Amino acid sequence: VALCIARAREYMGEILSACEYWDEKSMELVSENLDIKEPFSQRHPFYLLFETSGSDNEHDVEKMNRFIESICTEPGILDGVMAQDMKQIDELWSIRENITVALKDAKGFTYKYDLSLPKVKAMNETTFAVQEAIQRSYKYPEAKVLQFGHVFDGNLHLNVWNPCYSLELKELIEDTAYTYVAKNRGSISAEHGIGQLKISKLGYSKPEGAIDLMGGIKQLFDPNKIMNPFKVLPPANSR
Repeated sequence: VALCIARAREYMGEILSACEYWDEKSMELVSENLDIKEPFSQRHPFYLLFETSGSDNEHDVEKMNRFIESICTEPGILDGVMAQDMKQIDELWSIRENITVALKDAKGFTYKYDLSLPKVKAMNETTFAVQEAIQRSYKYPEAKVLQFGHVFDGNLHLNVWNPCYSLELKELIEDTAYTYVAKNRGSISAEHGIGQLKISKLGYSKPEGAIDLMGGIKQLFDPNKIMNPFKVLPPANSR
């Protein structure tokens, strides 16, 4: 995956507008729950979706062809397809965009995490660490760990499906995932903010000094605590 992304930047850098990825479990979930057509005859461990938005179609196709030629013989690159029209473009995007929809239809509880990590390798390591932690507990045999997200943004959507909610499982997932986030100097919230639910976990993303500084800035501009109260900062830093 990392090699493919590096080559995409090299050969298509200025025309790339999106790079999405998902894993085999996500593909399986979408295919079986929503009856969405899979792009290949066989499933693969990971999928990458590149979108380009150049101004010269002939120039863009040439760049894409050069990219494909550069990776098609590399170990680990197992298959590929290029959309030929809007219908095929929509079909490919529908896979990525319907993963969360398929999770809702899976009849269970999904733990959702929106993480920011600096490297693709760290995104994968975090996912596998969570999966291994769940397996080692021997308490959740039906749990499924899925990963998908926005590669160029370093944004990992880590989702864990289980037939029912368990506070113990939630704590196990978060302790494992957030430890890897801290180790890789990432963020526990890439897109959706800290809000109220993640206040107690802010220390995984920010050192104590930074949190104190944030509290001081809030006190300076909001001494009466009327702007977005009880959110983002721990109570001790919101005084």
